[in-house]
Amino acid sequence: MLKNYSSQQATIALANDTFSRADQQEQLETTLFLDWAVAISTGSIDAADYLAQVMSDELNAAVEWWASQPEESIPATPFTPDNPAYADLPSQVLIAEGEALLDEADTMRLAAEDADTRSDRFDLSNVFFAVVLFVAGLATLVDRRAIQVGFLVLGTIGAIAGFVILATTAGAFALN
Repeated sequence: MLKNYSSQQATIALANDTFSRADQQEQLETTLFLDWAVAISTGSIDAADYLAQVMSDELNAAVEWWASQPEESIPATPFTPDNPAYADLPSQVLIAEGEALLDEADTMRLAAEDADTRSDRFDLSNVFFAVVLFVAGLATLVDRRAIQVGFLVLGTIGAIAGFVILATTAGAFALN
């Protein structure tokens, strides 16, 4: 259980790091696009060409799609899911990786909860066995035979219940 919870926390931390890098990448993509758009609108072709060279291939594809849209229906930015190149942007790839890590962490959480449930059943069977020992000890202190037999029957029922709980617990007889 602890191993899975620890792995889950490490995976969540990795996902958070991935989302942080996605935010940084998204800021870079937005800044490059805005600088390029300003250079184009002011007629600074050399600056626009330089910025186009600095852009990643995926960002270039997104900007080219955006620039090729009819003026009456052009979106405000190329960073829209309507853009076929949007999902390939490095920031979006990082976001997808972060979401996959969160899904993996959720799987680890479910495994930890399952292990915790099995652990609780083992604890319950231990309680039954402790009660059996207590009742058996009481049987040695009593002088009347009927009460001793009653305690021993009660202890036997408790032992059977403990073994049933133990036997019906998943992984009870596994060696790992």
